[in-house]
Amino acid sequence: MKNLLLIACIILGISGTWANEKEKSEKESNDFEYHLGIAIDSLSHVHTFQGGVATCNFLKRIEDRFPNEWLTTYYIGYLNMKLSLFADSSMKKGMLDEAQKYLAKLLAYRQVDRSELSALNAYYYYVLIASKPEVNGPIYYRKVIEECNKAIRYNKQNPRAHLILSMFKNKMNAFQGGKQEDYCHTLERVESLFQNAKTKKYYPSWGMDDLKREKTQNCTAKK
Repeated sequence: MKNLLLIACIILGISGTWANEKEKSEKESNDFEYHLGIAIDSLSHVHTFQGGVATCNFLKRIEDRFPNEWLTTYYIGYLNMKLSLFADSSMKKGMLDEAQKYLAKLLAYRQVDRSELSALNAYYYYVLIASKPEVNGPIYYRKVIEECNKAIRYNKQNPRAHLILSMFKNKMNAFQGGKQEDYCHTLERVESLFQNAKTKKYYPSWGMDDLKREKTQNCTAKK
C-alpha cells in the first residue's frame, strides 16, 4: 500500500511539473519580449559576420510572428547597417538596400519612438557615406545632420543622435584637412548622456562601443 501511495505521489508530481512546464512553454512562445530578449542577448555575443546574419534571420522570424511590434523591425534595419560595414563589397549594397526597406517599414508603426527612428535614419546615411565616401558624401551629408537634429528635437537627451552627429562632424573636418578641437570634450558629454539615459526594456541602447572606440582613437594621448 505504501508503495502504491509513493508511486501515485510521483505520478502526480510529474504530471504537475509537466503541466507547469507546458503552461510556461506556451506563455513564452506567445511572449514577444521573451523572444526579443533572446535576440538582443545574442546580439551582445555576436563576434562573426555569419553570427550577425543568423541573428538577423532570427529577428525576421520574430517579426513574422509579432508583426505589430516596431522594435523587431528597428533591430533588423540596424543590424543590416552594422553588418554592411564588415561585408564584402559585393554584399554591401544589398544589405544597405535591405536596411532602407526596414526604415521605410518603421514609418508605418504609430507607436515607434520618433527620436530613435530619426537617429537610425541618420546612422543609415552615415554608413551609406562610409561605403563610398567620395561618391555618397556630397550627396547625403546634409541628411546625416538633418536626421540627427530631428532626433534631438524629439528628444534632447538621445545619446545616439548626439554621437552620430559628433562622429560625422569630426570625420568631415578630417576629410577637409581640419580638426575638431573640442571633439574629446564633446565625446565626454555624449558619454554622460549614455550613462544617464533612462531606456525602456529592450529599447535601443547601442552606441557605447562606438563612443569608446572614438575616444581610444582620438583622445587617449590627450589624457
